[in-house]
Amino acid sequence: MAIDIQKVSQASLMKATDAQVKKISAKCTELQNKEQEVSNIEERLKKAKKDALFLSEETIPNLMQEAGVSSLNLSDGTSITVAPFYGARISNDRKEEAFQWLRANNFADLIRNNVGVSFTAGDDVKAQQVLELLKKEGHRPVQKQEVNAMQLKQWAREQLEKGITVPVDLFSIYVANRTKIKQKATYNGKRTKNNAR
Repeated sequence: MAIDIQKVSQASLMKATDAQVKKISAKCTELQNKEQEVSNIEERLKKAKKDALFLSEETIPNLMQEAGVSSLNLSDGTSITVAPFYGARISNDRKEEAFQWLRANNFADLIRNNVGVSFTAGDDVKAQQVLELLKKEGHRPVQKQEVNAMQLKQWAREQLEKGITVPVDLFSIYVANRTKIKQKATYNGKRTKNNAR
């Protein structure tokens, strides 16, 4: 929808009526209330996520460990398992240090290089050659290096499961047991007694 700028500017010269100002004021108050409501909901959601994570990674795994079980099947068909969960990431302020460690320990294939074109994992040498060639030709290439988050998590899991020591703090490696609850299959919103239909 196009706005007639001339009409808008002419209208702005006219004085708004008291009724219009009152209506605008009421809507502004309504907006402020809605923004506060959104903020409150976001805070409640943040707390609920934190509480759910604590239940999933601390409370339930500890209770199941005390009971000597790693999985349970409830009478309603819900299955509960506790399995290891791995997380890893490289913070921006330690990126170069992490890349140096990966290269020095023969894990350079985790690092992807982007120089105008994408290089696949392990093409570190080719990316450097292209950079040098572009510089020799008088270009100013921009190089971006990154490690795929999912590949890093997978790599961290593999190294830890093999018993290989890696700098946990450098890669922000996080290991926890996480609870998984799987509901029994439903049909038309009702739980079925038999998964096959």
